[in-house]
Amino acid sequence: MPKSEADSHQERTRWLSALILGGAGAFLLLLGIAVHHPETKAEFASSFLEHLGIGLIAVALLKFFIEQAAEQQFLDLLRTDVKEQVGTTVISFIRRGSWILTDQVLKKELEDSILLPHFTRPKYTLGLKLEPLEGHDDLLKVWITMDYEVKNVSDSPRSYMVGSWLENTIQLEDLEPECRPGFRSVTIGGADYPIENLIAAGKTSGTGSILYEEQMIQLRDLPTPPIDLEQSISVTVTGMQIMRKADHFTWNLPTITHKLGLLVELAGGLTFDQLEVCPREMHHMSHEEFIKPKPDFKTNTWTLSIDHVVLPFQGIELRWAPRPTRPSSTRLVSETTTT
Repeated sequence: MPKSEADSHQERTRWLSALILGGAGAFLLLLGIAVHHPETKAEFASSFLEHLGIGLIAVALLKFFIEQAAEQQFLDLLRTDVKEQVGTTVISFIRRGSWILTDQVLKKELEDSILLPHFTRPKYTLGLKLEPLEGHDDLLKVWITMDYEVKNVSDSPRSYMVGSWLENTIQLEDLEPECRPGFRSVTIGGADYPIENLIAAGKTSGTGSILYEEQMIQLRDLPTPPIDLEQSISVTVTGMQIMRKADHFTWNLPTITHKLGLLVELAGGLTFDQLEVCPREMHHMSHEEFIKPKPDFKTNTWTLSIDHVVLPFQGIELRWAPRPTRPSSTRLVSETTTT
């Protein structure tokens, strides 16, 4: 397909900016080498120029590889907006100091989580159902459903480590088993993993299991079957945690995700007229764009989505609280006096 004029202009601009950055970096590197005189006051300036030059060259190379070669592997899944965010993030790091080039721990972290990840998630849907907890007017049961696909974008077959956690700070003794917090189901690639087996494994191995500790219920390092190159596997995890009627829910994602969906449902007699629900995105899209879809008062559901790439440790947060009750018309009349 022939390139459009806009595409050709974008490509020329990309090449020009990469050449300018690379040229400036080479100039500063050579200048630093030229003024290099050990045991003189110029030594610091020389080292600074050399590192700054290397940083600019690295930016030029990153810009080229991220926007050209990586499009066939990592970025073939992601939209153009992630390229801009990754490029901006890397350039910002390098501008802050040349230490990023020599800090191997930070370099590996960037490669593993953003630049060269082993896995991405083409889609992720988070479902939250809020309903009253019987016998406790100030508490809610919050049912959580995590449904996503994970894709192997590395160079060899690998297992993905499934993990999640639930709040367990509100612990009540008078609850029926079905009302107690905990994971309810784990399904990977269509295969069910019995919860009782995962809990039993947590008491012995500590990994690939469910653990109750530190006021949390953790699903820790449960490996999927090996995923072949460029193949995906589905994962569905459900659970329930007890929260307050006025509370704050935060959810972030450790793996790069292409599209994040959020479904909020009110059940057990709760309605959006009674409970004010305030969802908020935790990354670069605008808040107005995120909450543009409105709740469906007939079904008591609210469907929202982030049709942008969600980088590691970005996500959503949700606040809710009872709406102030309005006095009835009868009460208003009875309290009205005339003089």
